[in-house]
Amino acid sequence: MIWGYRHFLDPSPHFSGAEYYLLNEDVRSAKANPLLHYVVAGRREQRCSSISERRKRIAPISQLQAGLKLAQEYTSLGCMRGGAYLFRYGLTLQRNPSLERAICAIKDLALRRPELSIVHQSPDASIIIPVHGQLPGLLNCLDSIAAQASKYTVEIIVVDDAESGCQ
Repeated sequence: MIWGYRHFLDPSPHFSGAEYYLLNEDVRSAKANPLLHYVVAGRREQRCSSISERRKRIAPISQLQAGLKLAQEYTSLGCMRGGAYLFRYGLTLQRNPSLERAICAIKDLALRRPELSIVHQSPDASIIIPVHGQLPGLLNCLDSIAAQASKYTVEIIVVDDAESGCQ
């Protein structure tokens, strides 16, 4: 909490700064730190701190409206998480990354335990990732996949077109 809020890190699995930003447009447009805002004002104002909490609150709304709203929120959340991942490692999709930054991101990914069951023989599904010379995009994609959970087993196939931009 003391230093993590400055880097937009989440203090626990029960609070997501990205989700709080997504659910509270006024906080996002003011560019306020989501964790600080929640601690100082959001909890007192009974603001939702997660999408799952909001889902519980909007259950009485028609299923179609709720489903569309949640789909939009999850899409925006995915974009925000992807941007946060790139920012964390100083990566960008517009230019080639420094090798030092890319190696740091790769090492962190290698240490993670994916939520999905990854198997090499007879998986239930194959995830095929075309790289096209975009190492930061690949790392971002792998980070996102590592956070997903499923009862199905998967294999991940990375296809690189050997463009000179990918090291």
